[in-house]
Amino acid sequence: MDVIGVKYEGSIVNGRMEGHGKFTLADGRVYEGGFKDGMFHGKGTLTFPDGARYEAEWDESKEVRGRFFFGDGLEYGEFPNQHGRVLDVSSWGYSTKVDRRFYTEILGKIYPAGDTQLTDQKTNPLPVGCFDVGEGYLNPEERKVYTYARKPLREATLDELRWAMKMCRVGRG
Repeated sequence: MDVIGVKYEGSIVNGRMEGHGKFTLADGRVYEGGFKDGMFHGKGTLTFPDGARYEAEWDESKEVRGRFFFGDGLEYGEFPNQHGRVLDVSSWGYSTKVDRRFYTEILGKIYPAGDTQLTDQKTNPLPVGCFDVGEGYLNPEERKVYTYARKPLREATLDELRWAMKMCRVGRG
């Protein structure tokens, strides 16, 4: 059956979709699964053009329960869930207060900011207790700035020292 951008592949009984089939809508959504008397019935997956999908169990085109997945594979949740239809995102392992990365960043092995990764650039090693000020490191005990090759650059001002202690990466050894 192919009607104005809508396509059905599967068995037809009495002119209606029946059994297992694949139904493609004009907007690119695809339902693949069970049909009964022309309606979604039993297990089936509704896939969206962006790759998102809804895996569900249907009873004569009424949703019984299902799980939605974003296009990148992240599971949004199950409906209905233990809280009715309100989604509990506390179990999501991404974009938390501690780790603000998105799901695709976690999959792509992009590390969170902080001690594990302060930049996406290669960093120069710092002496313990010294601060990375971009052009080199600041030794707070001497109040001097050195190149990363440990050659003296200049004296640091008190304001620069305060700024570095508040804003810059520190050598931890």
